[in-house]
Amino acid sequence: MGYCHADFYRKPAFCDLLHRPALLRRHPPDREFFRAQAARYGFDEKKYLAALDKVPIVSRDHIHNAMTDLLSLVKMITEMGLENLRLVQEIQQRDKLEQEASCLRFLVKNTRDSI
Repeated sequence: MGYCHADFYRKPAFCDLLHRPALLRRHPPDREFFRAQAARYGFDEKKYLAALDKVPIVSRDHIHNAMTDLLSLVKMITEMGLENLRLVQEIQQRDKLEQEASCLRFLVKNTRDSI
């Protein structure tokens, strides 16, 4: 997963094909910094600051709680996947044993010699 230490992501980032939207961690953002940044990179200042106003401001605690929740969800999905894998393996083993037992029953039933 990515990192959240930057104060502002100027554009959405993609990490491992997951969309991580822009967010702010300062309340309120330093508008002079972004005004200077718009001038430095040749952006339209009004549009740039309007876009800045649309970026959600999220606290460090909120990010931490969201990451904790996502981690719990990933653990739950992983455990479910492992349990399903175990069940599939058990079913395959049972089917194999049933097939072997069926072959043995056929042999016993159709053998003319006494066993």
